[in-house]
This record gives sequence, structure tokens and C-alpha cells, in this order.
Amino acid sequence: MTEVKRFAGRTWRVTRAVWAFAKRRVPRWMLPVLAACLFIPGPLDELAVLAVVAWPVLRSAEARAELAESVRGAWQS
Repeated sequence: MTEVKRFAGRTWRVTRAVWAFAKRRVPRWMLPVLAACLFIPGPLDELAVLAVVAWPVLRSAEARAELAESVRGAWQS
């Protein structure tokens, strides 16, 4: 059970890190789409989140470094 709690905590921290990144980097109109995807079960909504977050990440090396650092820090803390 401890492993499940640890994984759930890490997942929640990574979700918050991606949300914070998205708030800084993606257009404001995409944020409600991301919020809705958090509550939809299944793999298709994760693909939508990936597409939304990939847009600013693919455009800038700075954005890639920022996202990688925030997710790495959230997973390891």
C-alpha cells in the first residue's frame, strides 16, 4: 500500500507541475480543456493534454528545459 500512496503522491505533484507550466506557456483558452481532461478517464484525454503541452514545448528550448526541470523535481520530491 505504501508504493501506491507514493505513486499517487508523485502523480499529483507532476500533475500540478504540468498545470503550472501550462498556465505560464499555453494560450488561456486551452486551460479549460486541460482542466476537463483531468477528470476524463481513459487514454484519449492524456493525448489531448500531450498535444496542448507539446505545442509550447516544441517551439522553445527554454520551455523544454523548464518543463523537464519542473516534472523531474515534482517526481523526485
